[in-house]
Amino acid sequence: MVQISEDENRQLVETKFGSMHLWLRGESDVPVVLLHMSMCSGRMHRDFAKMLDPEFSSISPDRLGSGFSDHPPHQLTLEQYAECTIEALEKLGVNSFHVLGVHTGSCEAIELASKFPAHVQSVGLVTVPVFKPETIPEYKARYLLEPEPDPDGDYLNWYWRWWKVGGFAGAAERSREWEPEIIHPHLVDHFLAQPNPWWAYHAVFDHDAGVLLKDLKQPVLVFDVPDDLIEETRYAQRYFPKQTKVVDLPLHNDVLGHFTVGAKEIANKYNEFLNEI
Repeated sequence: MVQISEDENRQLVETKFGSMHLWLRGESDVPVVLLHMSMCSGRMHRDFAKMLDPEFSSISPDRLGSGFSDHPPHQLTLEQYAECTIEALEKLGVNSFHVLGVHTGSCEAIELASKFPAHVQSVGLVTVPVFKPETIPEYKARYLLEPEPDPDGDYLNWYWRWWKVGGFAGAAERSREWEPEIIHPHLVDHFLAQPNPWWAYHAVFDHDAGVLLKDLKQPVLVFDVPDDLIEETRYAQRYFPKQTKVVDLPLHNDVLGHFTVGAKEIANKYNEFLNEI
C-alpha cells in the first residue's frame, strides 16, 4: 500500500487477469465502490470521494486495462471485469459495499449487484447504458476508430479534439467550453488505456444490462443527466425495478462535467440516498 495523504492510499491487488490498482479513501465497515467510465480511471472520482459523508469510505478501482492497472491478456466480458473487481475487493477484506457507477461503470455496477447480491447493499447509476439492439452494430463499428501515429505527432490532436468535442457524440448542444485542466486528465487516461482503449466499450455493447437491472433487489438510485447516453438511459427506464429512485439533474450536457463541476450536486443527492437506506 502506498499512502498519498493522511486519509488516501493506493494499492495493487492481484486478480486472475492481472494486477488491479485501487484508490482508497478513509475506512468504514461498508465503503462506497466508485466505478469509472471507459478510457478513464478511478482518478476521476478522487475529488468526489472527498464529498461523501464522513461515515462512508471509498474505493475507486482502475478497471483492468485502465489507469495504473494491468492490461488483460485478451478482451474481457463485462462479467469478467466485475469478477476481477469483486476478487480485488475480497482480497482487501471488503465483503459488503455500496456501488456507484458512471457509463461503463454503471453496467459493471449492475453486474456486481446481480451476480454478488450479498456483497452489494445499494446501486447508484449515473446514466444507464442500455442500448436498443438495432443500434449496437453502429456503436461497435464506431468504437474501433483510432488514428495511426505519424512522424510529426499530429495524430495527438485527434485525441484532444475527441475529448474537447464530447467524443463521437459531438458537442452541438454543449453548454460550455471545458477548461484544458478538465480535459487533460481524461486525455492522459485515454493514453493509459492503450493499446486497446475500446475493449471495455465493446464489453458493454455485448452486455444485457437491462435484463439484469429489472431483477435487482437492492435500493437503486438513477441520475438522469443530459449527456451522450441520455437516450439510452430513457430507454432503460422500462427495466427499472420498482424500488428505483430517479433524480433528474440538468447539470450540463456531457460526461466531463459529472464529477468535476457537477460533483457536488451528485454527491449531495447520493449522500441523501445512502442515509435513507
